[in-house]
Amino acid sequence: MQTSLARRQRRRRNGRGASRGGAIGRFAVILPMILFASMVLLGAVSFVGAVDIYATYSRDLQDPRQLLQSIDFNQQTTSTTRPGRSSWPRTARKTAAS
Repeated sequence: MQTSLARRQRRRRNGRGASRGGAIGRFAVILPMILFASMVLLGAVSFVGAVDIYATYSRDLQDPRQLLQSIDFNQQTTSTTRPGRSSWPRTARKTAAS
């Protein structure tokens, strides 16, 4: 006659262990793994989408160095403090009429 203690010890020695909560235990492990994998996948898709949108919008833009060099400054501007002293060096500024 086998007692429940002897049966549990034999299962433990054979490597089977107790079979309590098998389906619930597997679900408790699989659910966080699925959620983590879906978050990683969502992040990867969002990153690729953002890079693609940036590449699409910036495809036909001109070189910024050429654009900055082509600006024609024809009016001097100054920045003054409250007492009226010039605090910054004079720089050229493009007017709207040009």
